[in-house]
Amino acid sequence: MRFSDEPMLNPIPANVIINKVITGWGATYAEIKAKRHSIILLPHKSQIANKHLKHYEEDFTQEVTEAVTVEKLKKYIKSHKSKYMKFLSTPEGLGKVIKALKDCDYDVFNQVFVLCDESHKVTTDVGYRVNISSFADNFFQFKNKAMISATPFRPSHPKLTEQGFQMIKVDHIRDIKKQIKLKCVNNLGAAFKEYIEQYDGEMLFVFFNSLNGIKALIDNNNLIEECNIYCSEDGVKDFKLKGVSNAYSKIDTTNLAKINFLTSSFYNGLDIEGFEQMPDVLLLTDLSVADHTMLDPNTDVYQILGRFRQPKDSKETKDRLRTATHILNNKRNAVVKLEDNALSALGYSYMGYKALNDLQQTVTNQVAIDIYEEGKKRLLPYANLLNTREELDPFKLDNYLYSWRLKQCYGHPIALPLAYEFSGLFDVQEEHKEYLPEEFETISKTMNRYSTTNIKWCCAQIISNHFVSDEDGRNNIRKELKARFPLIFEAEEKLSMVTIQELGYKKSAIERALLKYNIEHGLVHHGLVDAVGRLFKVGISYPTAEVKVKLQKVYDEFGIKKTAKSTDIETYFRIEPFTGHVELKKKELASLDDSTHDKSIFTDADGTKKRSVRMYRIMERKLKRSSINSTREQPYLKS
Repeated sequence: MRFSDEPMLNPIPANVIINKVITGWGATYAEIKAKRHSIILLPHKSQIANKHLKHYEEDFTQEVTEAVTVEKLKKYIKSHKSKYMKFLSTPEGLGKVIKALKDCDYDVFNQVFVLCDESHKVTTDVGYRVNISSFADNFFQFKNKAMISATPFRPSHPKLTEQGFQMIKVDHIRDIKKQIKLKCVNNLGAAFKEYIEQYDGEMLFVFFNSLNGIKALIDNNNLIEECNIYCSEDGVKDFKLKGVSNAYSKIDTTNLAKINFLTSSFYNGLDIEGFEQMPDVLLLTDLSVADHTMLDPNTDVYQILGRFRQPKDSKETKDRLRTATHILNNKRNAVVKLEDNALSALGYSYMGYKALNDLQQTVTNQVAIDIYEEGKKRLLPYANLLNTREELDPFKLDNYLYSWRLKQCYGHPIALPLAYEFSGLFDVQEEHKEYLPEEFETISKTMNRYSTTNIKWCCAQIISNHFVSDEDGRNNIRKELKARFPLIFEAEEKLSMVTIQELGYKKSAIERALLKYNIEHGLVHHGLVDAVGRLFKVGISYPTAEVKVKLQKVYDEFGIKKTAKSTDIETYFRIEPFTGHVELKKKELASLDDSTHDKSIFTDADGTKKRSVRMYRIMERKLKRSSINSTREQPYLKS
C-alpha cells in the first residue's frame, strides 16, 4: 500500500509497518499529539531524553528508563486526570509499563496504542542487546499497534502475517536523495588528520562507533580542548576513568563544541537542532579498529544525515548541514558469507543442538545433564538465536542474516561504493587516496575497560568500600562497580584480591586463572573452547605453524597428552586456508647466505625479504566462549 498524501497517516493506523522514507517527517510528534493513550518505543535512552525534554510540559510525556520504577509509573498514571498518557520507553521497558497500567486497572491491550519507532533498530541491535526483541510477546497482544521507520525492515515474525500487517510506503514530493562524499583510504588516522587540518567550517559532527577510536583521534590531533564526546552512560564513565570530563550521555545543543564526536546511541531518532552554526558531518569506518564501526548506507548513514533538522518555521526541506563525508579505511576487509552459506551454517548448528538436546533427555546424572546443557549453549550460530524459552527468535534470525548482508558491503574495496549506488538514497562523490607509511597515524586502544590501570582502580575501590559505614551506600557502590567490572568481582570471589595482585592485574592472566578454577570445580565442562577461543580473532590470518604453537601451548597448560595439528583449529572455527607472505625475522635474515636455495623465500617490490607460508583466515566461531565481561544478557529494566 502506498500513500502520497502525508496527512492521511495522522493518526497512525493500526497493524501497519510504515516506511516514512524520510527522517524528520513528524510521525513521533504526531503520535505524541494524538488524542489517545500511547506507548512510544524508542531504541535509545538518548532519544527518550530528547523527546521528553521537548514534550513533557505540554504533552504530559513520561520517560521509562532503567531508573524509573513501576511505582513511579503508577503515580504518573494516577495523576494524568483528563490528559492522554504518553509513555516514552525502550522496547525492553514495555513490560514495566504494562504492569503499571494493569495495577491501575487499565485494560492495557485494548485501551492503549503502541508505536515501535525506528523499528529497524530491533533487528540491527538485537545482536548485542539480547533483550531488545523480548517486547514482541507483549507488542502483538495489543489490539492497536504499528511499526515505523525511514529505513524499515520487513521482519520475519509470523505474528505479522497472522495479524494481517500491511506495509505502507509514503511517497514524498520532495527529493529524498542526500549528498555525500565517500573517501576510501589505507589509513583512517592519516585521513582524519588531513580532514581536521583542512577543516574551515563552523561546527563538525564526527560519527564513529568506537570509544578507542574517538580517544585516539582526539589524542593524536590534540583536540581535547575543542571537542565534546556523546556516548552511552557506560562510555561516559569509561572516559572519566581516563580523566576526560567532556563526555556526555545526552546532547545539549546550547553547549556544543566546535568538534562533536558521537557513537551509535545518537545515529537514530534524535533531533539535533536549535543552534546557529551550519554543521558538517563526518562518518568514520575502520574494521581494523572494530567491526561495529561498519555503517549501512541503507539505514545508518541515511539516519545519521537526517538528524540535522531545519527550524520548524523553515520552508527548506533538505537536511540542515553543509557537507557530509564518509571516510573508510579499506585496508582490512570484512569476512563475507553469502546468505545461502549462512543458512547452511545455521542448519548444521541446529542439527547439533537437537542431537545434544535429545541425548540430554536420556541421562539421569546431573553432571552429564550439565555437560549437555553447556554444549548446547556453545553451538553457533543457532544457540545465539534463541529466546528465553529456547525457541528461535525471529528478530535474532533477521539480525543474523542482516549482519552477513552488511559485511558484504565491506568485503571488497568496491563493495561499499556499489552499496551506496544501489541504495538509491544518495548522490555520491567517490574519492580514493593512498597515504605513505610515514604519514600513518596509529589508532591505539587505550579505552579498554579491563586495562591494568582500570583493574587496579577497581580493586582499590572494592577494598575502600569495605570501610564505608553506611550499609546502603556500601551496597550501592558495590552494585555499580559489579555492573561495570563483573570479571573482577568473580575473581575476587573465587581467587581473592591477593591472587589478582600476584597476577599483575592483567586481564588475560585473571581469565586463565578463573578458567582453571571453573574447570577444577566442575563449573565449566568445555574449557578448551574458552582457552582456544581467546587466542584467535575472527577476520585475522595466522600461519599454520603459529596455529600449531598456540594450540600446543593450550594442550600443555591443561595437561592434554596430545600433539597439536594446525587442523585442530577447525573444531573451534570455520577457516579459509590460503598461501600468504610473511616478512622474515631478523634471525632468519642472519642465517641466509648465497648458498640458500629456499623457493619459498622471495624479495618483494620494496626490497623486503618474505616467505610464502600456508595460512588460515579465521572466518567464524563454531563454538561460543563463555563470558562474564558483559551485563548485556541481564534483564534490562527491573521494577
